[in-house]
Amino acid sequence: MRSRTLRGEFCATGRGEDAKWGVARTLNFQYSVYLIAESKILSKKTLPSGYIKIEEKRTFKNVSDSLCVSDVDFQLNLETLPVDKFSCAIDILATAYAGISGDLVTAGTIVAEKNYWTRSLKAVDGISLRALLGLGGIEVPQSVEEYLNKFGESDVERALGGVRSISGKSYIITWYQKEAGLPMGVTFTNEDGSAVVEEEELLVLRRVNTFIDSHIVPNMDCESGDSWKVSVGNIQEVLDPYVEGIYTGELEFKRTSDDQNGAWNIELQPGRLQVQNDENAVTGRLTMKKGYAKVSPKNLALEELFVEGTAKLEKLTPHHWLFTARILGDCAFQGRILSAEMEESSSEIKE
Repeated sequence: MRSRTLRGEFCATGRGEDAKWGVARTLNFQYSVYLIAESKILSKKTLPSGYIKIEEKRTFKNVSDSLCVSDVDFQLNLETLPVDKFSCAIDILATAYAGISGDLVTAGTIVAEKNYWTRSLKAVDGISLRALLGLGGIEVPQSVEEYLNKFGESDVERALGGVRSISGKSYIITWYQKEAGLPMGVTFTNEDGSAVVEEEELLVLRRVNTFIDSHIVPNMDCESGDSWKVSVGNIQEVLDPYVEGIYTGELEFKRTSDDQNGAWNIELQPGRLQVQNDENAVTGRLTMKKGYAKVSPKNLALEELFVEGTAKLEKLTPHHWLFTARILGDCAFQGRILSAEMEESSSEIKE
């Protein structure tokens, strides 16, 4: 039975904004995930039809994350309020009132007041609370600063999901490929064979395992100097696990010279990708700046992977009847995986 240790880390640093009910909150953040897992291949089958099935036991020895939030700020965001709709409604009601009562003065006063408040709101739309306080020579007290940062951190932490929920647990992972050339599918069960029923736990497993098991080499026939493209739809969790939508585009990889131990060196070419929602609207963009990998030629197992890039996300959705909600994110990220063989027994993996 072959075992290996997997070590992974992912870090994203940037600034985010969420807005609803007319108020937008912005903050700086730095989020990091660290994991150590032990992997044991239990069985491997290759049928004449080309069907491949691999069963693996994976134990997450340690999974932890850290989050740091700073400079939490607030501002008016009219984009999430139906200001124009209410303005039109007031105009219609004032016109109807004047037609029924003949009181043109009152109707005109209502419209004038509405216009005044609309102009006043638009004048401060998007101006941060810190900026408004600064105009008055007021600084945010340190105690308030600390409270705001903790307040923002608690909300962001809830949104990120409980990656620590899998720490110390073991799972059976089944990889399968029904036809040569198709991407590998994957299913998860608990160590005793029971189903993973917690949706959040299953989501964490998919994200973490896609990241540390990225299949970026097409086949064993790859030679030095070869290049190929990988559809990002098959590995999108590697790039940005929390985005809502489907990545479109391809990433190009190239095999360069082998290292001194015979491992294949793979380079990721710079590229730009997009995220599309169910309505085919672009809701995110990702730029891969650089990346590289080392791959074992024996079984195409990933020995090392590093990726670096930037991502932008924009999501504008209906939020209760006339209102909307908006989420913006702009970050730089890095991800790294290291894999090391732990032991090699004399018995072969079951075929």
